[in-house]
Amino acid sequence: MESIGTSNSNASKVELLEERVLFSTYYLSPDGDDGDSGTSASSAWRSLNRAGQATFQAGDRLLLEGGATFRGQLYIGPDEHGTSDNPFTIASYGTGHATINAGANSGIFVYNTAGLNIQNLRIVGSGTKTNHGDGIRLYNNLDNDVLLNHVDITNVEASNFGGVGISIGGWNGDSGFNDVSVTNSKLHDNARAGLMSYAPDKNVHKNIYVSQVLAYNNTGIANSEVNTGSGIVLGGVDGATIEYSVAHDNSRLGNGAVGIWAYDSNNVTIQHNESYRNQTAGTDDGDGFDLDRNVTNSVMQYNYSHENDGSGFGLYQNGPAGNYYNNTVRYNISQNDGHQNGYGGIDMWGPVQNCSIYNNTVYASASSAHPAAMRVISSVSNVRVYHNIFQATGGAYVLNLLSSAGLTFQNNDYWTGGASFQIHDASSTFFGLGAWRAGASQERIGNTSSGMSVDPHLANAGHGQTLGNALNLNQLSAYRLSLISPLMASANSATDSDEHDFYGIPHTGVSLIGAIGAESAPQARHIRPKLPKLIRKAA
Repeated sequence: MESIGTSNSNASKVELLEERVLFSTYYLSPDGDDGDSGTSASSAWRSLNRAGQATFQAGDRLLLEGGATFRGQLYIGPDEHGTSDNPFTIASYGTGHATINAGANSGIFVYNTAGLNIQNLRIVGSGTKTNHGDGIRLYNNLDNDVLLNHVDITNVEASNFGGVGISIGGWNGDSGFNDVSVTNSKLHDNARAGLMSYAPDKNVHKNIYVSQVLAYNNTGIANSEVNTGSGIVLGGVDGATIEYSVAHDNSRLGNGAVGIWAYDSNNVTIQHNESYRNQTAGTDDGDGFDLDRNVTNSVMQYNYSHENDGSGFGLYQNGPAGNYYNNTVRYNISQNDGHQNGYGGIDMWGPVQNCSIYNNTVYASASSAHPAAMRVISSVSNVRVYHNIFQATGGAYVLNLLSSAGLTFQNNDYWTGGASFQIHDASSTFFGLGAWRAGASQERIGNTSSGMSVDPHLANAGHGQTLGNALNLNQLSAYRLSLISPLMASANSATDSDEHDFYGIPHTGVSLIGAIGAESAPQARHIRPKLPKLIRKAA
């Protein structure tokens, strides 16, 4: 028995040794020589061009010397790939991050392949006016609807590209990528977007995860025929999460961009993010967050939007009526959005169907753009709006509705700071909640009146601070209910819920009005959000 055991053990060791031999590590250094083997720091290659001539396999690593700069593009082609268990890894070694200076091209171009980890790199272009590429470009145009599996990008900075900081693209039927994660990265000062996925049809890419990404100062392109300048935008995705990320000061030159949004996608969750001071140089968007064209079964929750040119939270459909449904906007906070073009803190247009908007807190203040706490500018179908706080000051509209047909408002609080209370509904203006109930049959549950117009006594409405780190959303205290708030009492009679509020505090058995519950008021500043395992260590 012992000899058999020894034989098996030795055989296993030989197999492991053979497997290790198959995995190679290659090095790049400015002091290297492209004529060397590249297999040690002392025999490193010198250039990205030499690395691009190699064929890398599963488990291999390409390491660039930290603190050094390498000029050109790193090309990873169809014959080079790893697996999710044994990926091909591109990273830095030594001290600090290596820099890829791509000039006018893309920094890393991954073409028709996957099974990659890309980490701990700085990638720069020559500038938005001279560069014509992306920081990292993943592109699949294979025939026969092939999904390429596994790309993990972490701790990367990509800036000064005429395209996108990181792009995930497919343009041949349903060929795309599966299991892509982008985490702990800074994507800034690019022209088209910080992070973007795209495809020729809906729901092509599968399982995209974005976390702790900072997307800022992505400028947009003046007079472009398409939207440019977004922070994070996922298009053509089935199954995605964007969380604990921040998008700000994007689209200074572009039109139609949004801080964080999705389109042509299904089952997208956008949660625990901050989006602020995003702009538009035209008449469209500049929103904080948006579920856009052909989005289904998706949710925006626990996000903080403030000081955006457009809406805080948009639900927009410019496609067929049956392609936008089952989307939810809940437990979000919008502050002083709608700086331009009369947008609402929550905004809707197009044939939106079967959606729910509940337990949000919206604070709108007057500007020359005439913003509203909520605006709806087209007919919708079966949209429920309930348990929200809509607060408007200085003449901003509390509600600005092309029509309330297809909308059901119940158990919301509407407050205008003691100024004249006006709800604009179709061609009518209703002065007071009672007049709206009578004239539009809103804020009713059967024959019983619902809703209220009372001061919610928010802790410091209109003065929520910029956080800049979405892991600190628990520090946003301006929209807690004060202990004297009448909503703390009224919440007890609302429909029970087993969900949790903006701070992550469960309110089982006691529902609430607005994003932050009565249970949270005395203890909110002590609550830290529960993080997924993937990023808990980094926090």
